Amino acid sequence: MRRAAVAALLALLTLAGCSGVPSSSAPQTVEPLDTGGASTNTAQPPDLSGDARQIVESFLSQNATNTSTHTSARAYLTNAANNRWSDDTATIIANEPTISTFDARKHSVTVVGRVLGTLDANGIYTPSLQGDGESGERQPFVFHLIQLPNKQWRIDKLHPGLLLSDDEFRETYRQQVLYFFDLPGDSLVPDLRWSALDDRVQLAEWLLTQLANGPRPDLASAVSADTLPAHLDPRQITVQAGTPTLIEIPGSSQLDAGVRDRLAAQVSQTLVEALAGREMSITDGGVPVQVPRVGTDTFTAADFDSELGPATPESAVYYLVGGRVRDDSGRPVPGPLGAGTSGYLTSVAVGQPRPGGPLYAAGITGSGSKERLEVGSVRGGLRPTSLRGRLSRAAFVPGRPEVWIGAGSNLYRVSADAQHPHVVRVPIVSGGGQIVALRLSPEGARIALVIAGAGGATQIWIGAVVRGAGPPRVDGLTPISPVGLVITDVAWLDAFKLFAIGYLTDSQDSRTFETGADGTDWTNSTIGNLPAPPDTVTAATSSNVWVSANGYVWKLSGTSWVSPGTTGQTVGTAPAYLE
Repeated sequence: MRRAAVAALLALLTLAGCSGVPSSSAPQTVEPLDTGGASTNTAQPPDLSGDARQIVESFLSQNATNTSTHTSARAYLTNAANNRWSDDTATIIANEPTISTFDARKHSVTVVGRVLGTLDANGIYTPSLQGDGESGERQPFVFHLIQLPNKQWRIDKLHPGLLLSDDEFRETYRQQVLYFFDLPGDSLVPDLRWSALDDRVQLAEWLLTQLANGPRPDLASAVSADTLPAHLDPRQITVQAGTPTLIEIPGSSQLDAGVRDRLAAQVSQTLVEALAGREMSITDGGVPVQVPRVGTDTFTAADFDSELGPATPESAVYYLVGGRVRDDSGRPVPGPLGAGTSGYLTSVAVGQPRPGGPLYAAGITGSGSKERLEVGSVRGGLRPTSLRGRLSRAAFVPGRPEVWIGAGSNLYRVSADAQHPHVVRVPIVSGGGQIVALRLSPEGARIALVIAGAGGATQIWIGAVVRGAGPPRVDGLTPISPVGLVITDVAWLDAFKLFAIGYLTDSQDSRTFETGADGTDWTNSTIGNLPAPPDTVTAATSSNVWVSANGYVWKLSGTSWVSPGTTGQTVGTAPAYLE
């Protein structure tokens, strides 16, 4: 379940900005609060003799070559602007910005681009949700300049924070993952962040600082932030590279045994990539802290892999032919679901909460407003529940014999061992929209909901599953897909990325989409060689994406869709991976 590295190619343009006050004094270097390592590109000595527009262009070019100290870029700023400039936030724009000519009356140069998203000081990305993810309204970013007594121009007012092209963001920043325990303390929940730091020790210290600062707002009610010592000053956390790497966390030796175990799990999984999986030891005042789980003070992330959530089930796909369930080899499954005695199904979900354990199932019968949820097991068959109406496909919660399903604007959960549905509280969304589709993340602590809201947009929303006192609920619901789309189904590729199907609102053109769980890396692709628009999709970690289209099932192989059968196209609908 570890994430793939973000592609790092073709930096086109990086723009940096700040707000400042006019000044004609000489610029001086002031170190920023750094969240980025130096670029591998070599910064050229600044040329300060150009006209006003050239100064802005040179500033942008120099800023793109050094994201650590921006020393060369700072030479183009006034002293006041330099002192006010903070590069710990960023605005990411599409790769076709335009730079205006110098406006002599306003002493300004304007850069115009389509905003894709923003990055805050904690490395949290927020997508703009404009257009279809590849277009949106063009926004101006004004650079104000003054002319010094020596006739040279300097920038004295700019957009706050960095202004990065999409390619420069992809080249410079890398996705990082913080881990926090869910409220029951059963498994770790990923919290996606971004950093440009490339020094391992600096990155490790930055990640630990973010852990101490707590989870992102949309996860705050679903995870625990009490593993670190109370009243810990993040500035006291240090990392000393070595064998093992020493992680100084003042007060950690005073924690209870169980908390020390959870702290070691949280720290090791958060730092596994930054420290290349090496051994580590938590120290308090320089003294190694014992971790009861491993029986010593030295540990690695591998010692706590079980805390990443339920074991990934085998890569098995099920789909329907004539309302009966078949496996991915095309054979009917044993029992009433394969024989068709459980009724005519329009969709199915199959779950295996325990490795090697029984297979549970949930299916939908009927159509339109008369759809009905049935639950049970693959071998024993399904039993009808009282849940009826216009339903989404069902989805199993990883590691639990528990089915979640949307009915209109309501979300329900049903035990596979009992047929009584329970309402899951979900924050109110725009227009009280209908839940079109849903899928639980691999660790089961987050949910992707496709919701048809006001204005015709049908978007992907990510929410946190809160399990604590009282019944489970969904909190922190946040949209991650643009408003110019209609999403019809979604699936998790892994713990950090999703795959969706749908179409463009304006043109009605069918598309497939990929996106990070935080809305980054949004891609918009044609349906390729599919004979018709796909109607359902399923995916799983390290497995092929499957869809059904026009009564046939297909799986993605490279960039092409292929029939999973041995001869011709394979008849089938509603494919679903074992959950």
